[in-house]
Amino acid sequence: MSRPAITTLRTVAEGRRAGLTLAWAFNEKTNWVGRALAGRPEPKADEPLRAPRDAAVVSWRANAVRGVLDLEAWAAHPAGEVPEGPWGDAPSEAYGAAMVFSPPGKEMGGGPDERNPDSIELEKVAPPDEAAVSEKFFGDLHSLEVKAWGPNGEKDIFYVAFLGTAPWAERKGLAGALLRQLFERAKTEGVEVGLITQTEDNMHYYKKMGFHVVAEDDIMIRTTTGHFYAMSNKKVE
Repeated sequence: MSRPAITTLRTVAEGRRAGLTLAWAFNEKTNWVGRALAGRPEPKADEPLRAPRDAAVVSWRANAVRGVLDLEAWAAHPAGEVPEGPWGDAPSEAYGAAMVFSPPGKEMGGGPDERNPDSIELEKVAPPDEAAVSEKFFGDLHSLEVKAWGPNGEKDIFYVAFLGTAPWAERKGLAGALLRQLFERAKTEGVEVGLITQTEDNMHYYKKMGFHVVAEDDIMIRTTTGHFYAMSNKKVE
């Protein structure tokens, strides 16, 4: 299998395209954190995959564009035909997989940003109390980052903020290719790569990619509690 093509994203338009990728990757069926932050119920197990809600697309586009403007963002492209599914034209409007990460010393900004139209639109479409719920959640998440990486949290490492593969591009090695390229870069700079994931399946996937758990904790979002794993690729002495 040939190595997937990887692109460094540099424009708002490319960031918005990556945001659509992430909206499909972290869809209503898989993204319990997004549902909890917005106060939406869990879908039924037999409910089919549907296109992301408009508000979810706006939110993920805002996040991805922040990554392009403030941090770094890469995308990977699948080879071959796109399988049939409920995604319509999305494969031609998005990437196969996208990753937003912060290099050492950088962190993502928040709130409305005139450079990022989706961040302004997000203020209009988000539930009224989501900002307060998100602030508490990210505070709890930062406590886990401090537990894992010390007083500066994720600021001294390459921190993977978002990594997702669209459903039409799964099992093509795209996420792995993005991680391996980041590993190569981090190795040349002598810095570890870290991330936080909130499902056991993802935790096992990242272990196969060379990560191990360095800290973990339960975090409650509204009335839902999940177990979060902070993981690092730094070898245990």
